[in-house]
Amino acid sequence: NKTIQECRRLAYGDKQNEGKKSPPSPVDVGPEYQQDLERELFKLKQMYGKVDMNTFPNFKFEDLSNLNKTAEKPKTERES
Repeated sequence: NKTIQECRRLAYGDKQNEGKKSPPSPVDVGPEYQQDLERELFKLKQMYGKVDMNTFPNFKFEDLSNLNKTAEKPKTERES
């Protein structure tokens, strides 16, 4: 049993322990990428205001019950 473990260790090295280590960051980004990211985020903030993009927007609906009363009916050719 001990010999089998030694053979596996020699054949595969420490491959089993490598999987247990924390993986590196998904993408290795350099300072140029960080600058581009900050610039693009700044542009988005300028375009869309200082709104938190992680929250759902609040919508305010006015009372539309008077809409039918105030709307004019379109005239047909016979009424003209």
